[in-house]
Amino acid sequence: MDKKKVALLGYGYWGQKIFNYLQSSKEFDLRYVFFRGLGNFSSEFIKQEYGNKFVPKIDLILDDESVPNVIIATPINTHYNLAKKALNKYKNVLVEKPLATDSIHCNDLINVAHERKLILETEYTYTYSEALLYAQKIIRQGAIGDIKSIVLTKKQLGRFLPYDVYTLLGTHFISILDMFVPIDECEFYPRPLMTNNGLTTAAVISFKSKERDCQGYIDVSLHCPERETKVIIYGDNGTIVYNPDATETLNLACYARLQPKGENKVKISNEEAYLSDENHNLKLAIENFSKVIEKKKLDNRKRALRITDVISSFSK
Repeated sequence: MDKKKVALLGYGYWGQKIFNYLQSSKEFDLRYVFFRGLGNFSSEFIKQEYGNKFVPKIDLILDDESVPNVIIATPINTHYNLAKKALNKYKNVLVEKPLATDSIHCNDLINVAHERKLILETEYTYTYSEALLYAQKIIRQGAIGDIKSIVLTKKQLGRFLPYDVYTLLGTHFISILDMFVPIDECEFYPRPLMTNNGLTTAAVISFKSKERDCQGYIDVSLHCPERETKVIIYGDNGTIVYNPDATETLNLACYARLQPKGENKVKISNEEAYLSDENHNLKLAIENFSKVIEKKKLDNRKRALRITDVISSFSK
């Protein structure tokens, strides 16, 4: 099967990670890399130092009809304009999260993609995690009963970019929440904890499902020198703990709520550990983009809109 021709827009921190995966991809043939930082260099220098694929201008990519797929890994405030330009040139698009910074722009991109029958996928990295997808599966099978609460934590010493912690980290963990409790059923209550230059850099986002007896919170911070990523899903009959940095990525413990008389601990009736390599979720995202192009899966445009709706509501 022929590889799908693709162009990469952006060669910063995240773009370089995508570039490395595309270089060894079995699904994609990387034809162009747009790197804005090359704008002042000659074509000879670019070719010698970076190779034939690198270009300093985007028009060459957008005008090449032989390359129907684009991956966007540029600053957040450029996502909307670049995605719209690519869609208007009849190219399928995978864009780094978030799709756009407001719902109006998201809807516009969704409408353009729909009119032109194109793919519009947003890369919410954790939603491709094998461990979290496995958690979805066993919960649907009744492993822990009904979900009663979810606690999601993401803390790190972040780069203080011109975006708040809701946009930088919250989007990831709202996308995880949406895997288990649809976020359009939820009410959200953000509580800022710290700010930097007028932007929220640490916060607790409480939520409550309007349709289910379920509530919890998302704890996000850019001020923690020790990275912490964890999702705890509490059910009627057990608990699932996701920790991508642990040897056992996913742990399931099932138990009765009643503690037997005379016992010091609640007895665990079933324990299960699931191991997965969480260092390659971006690779899985790129592979998923290929499957969506092949119409083996649906793109996640609706989830992208829901998440942007939630995040943008925090500033109102």
